[in-house]
Amino acid sequence: MSGLTPAGSSLPIDLWLLLEGVRKKISASNIQELSDTTGVTRPTLYDIAAGRRVPTIETFQRLLNHFQFAADAATHKHVLPPVVRGEQSVTPRAATTGTKSTA
Repeated sequence: MSGLTPAGSSLPIDLWLLLEGVRKKISASNIQELSDTTGVTRPTLYDIAAGRRVPTIETFQRLLNHFQFAADAATHKHVLPPVVRGEQSVTPRAATTGTKSTA
């Protein structure tokens, strides 16, 4: 058990891999709405999505926050959410297939 990282801890992340995820999210979004909600200009968003531009730390953090990635671009850390005990959760398989799990 000593090899497990406690919830709420921060983990190092690969920013290039995270940037690829953000690029995909930008491409699948309405650029005008994304620009309005994040304050990032449309040309910048188009360039980031196309891979012609690497965002500044500030812009990258705005996009991470918008897409709800739990990451801090400045420190290159991913923060694990705390473990909530006593609440039932739906498993991803049951949520995506529409089947109910039986306990």
